[in-house]
Amino acid sequence: MAHLGLFLPALEGGGAEQVMLQLAGALADRGHVVRLVVAKPGGALCGRIPEGAAVTTLKRTLSIAARGYVLRHGASWSQVLAPWAGLLDFTPALAAELDNARFDALLCSTIGAAAELVVAALQCAHLETRLVLRESNMMAAKWHHQPRRLRRMQQVYARADQVVAVSRSVAQGLTATMGLAPERIVAIPNPLDRTRLRELSRQAASHPWLAEDIPVVLGVGRLVPQKGFDMLLDAVALVRRHMAVRLVILGEGPQRAALVDQATRLGLGELVSLPGFVANPYAFMARAGVMVLPSHYEGLPNCLLEALACGCPVVATASPGGSAEVLEQGALGALVPVGDASATAAAILEALHGAKRPAADAALGRYDIRAVAAAYEAVLLGA
Repeated sequence: MAHLGLFLPALEGGGAEQVMLQLAGALADRGHVVRLVVAKPGGALCGRIPEGAAVTTLKRTLSIAARGYVLRHGASWSQVLAPWAGLLDFTPALAAELDNARFDALLCSTIGAAAELVVAALQCAHLETRLVLRESNMMAAKWHHQPRRLRRMQQVYARADQVVAVSRSVAQGLTATMGLAPERIVAIPNPLDRTRLRELSRQAASHPWLAEDIPVVLGVGRLVPQKGFDMLLDAVALVRRHMAVRLVILGEGPQRAALVDQATRLGLGELVSLPGFVANPYAFMARAGVMVLPSHYEGLPNCLLEALACGCPVVATASPGGSAEVLEQGALGALVPVGDASATAAAILEALHGAKRPAADAALGRYDIRAVAAAYEAVLLGA
């Protein structure tokens, strides 16, 4: 039995946060003492702490005091002046928590500046806790326009004892972009609890369109440029020339207003629904005509795995990252060029007209939550 810490900036409704919650529950089921350490209170997932896992929410320190603290405890000026969007203010509280808890290992999912905060807190607490970083995205695509930030992240990754990449593509990107030796990286996919997911998929869907005859095209993800939902709107407008469809996009983010404006310009205003974060997207996946992931890049998209498990036809862009890996290079779902609305529209029409693809059950076995938790356990314990 080990004492394991899992750090998250907040319990927002993103894929990385949901994966960390699943891992917390699965690792607790394997007999370990598991504590989630969260910087910011609240969030869409704050009520979904798994049974067997404890949670600590950190207290924020005034920015000036936090910067004085990290300087006194050995942090560099570059750390103090880093644009961390306020996360630096949690360094004193995180260092105190790490010193008190004395975790055998700490797992950090690298959402934004989370890894920088964890490294600074370990440094300030003068601890040699085993640190495992989980990278869920394509680093080159994420930081290509911020070379200074990329150099900072290279320094952060050098501190990790092991790095988990969520797909083979992400692992290759870490070697090429971060200069990490391949032996320091292990590829472990995201977990999939098919039993729970299918139970949830049978619940009533919370959207009236899913009970009507007009097919629903479904998008799932944060409303940010990476996800490519502007192209999906263009594709749906092309589909509408051939058949009646509606579009539902689940998720929240800063592009909401722009997407609503674009839908209006395309004449789709009454045919597009953006319900925001939905606690049970699986009921939508089980009833949608097709789910489309139009991203510019992805690490390993949970929504593709989940849609396949729900029996929903899928279309995804052949973007850098793990989408093609999940779809077995197109065997389990259509792959289209990034940004190509015409190809996406054609793939949507093919899916809605009943194109048959092989059952995904056998392919999804490698994502089973028990196998994934065992792999994380081995990495965290250094086995």
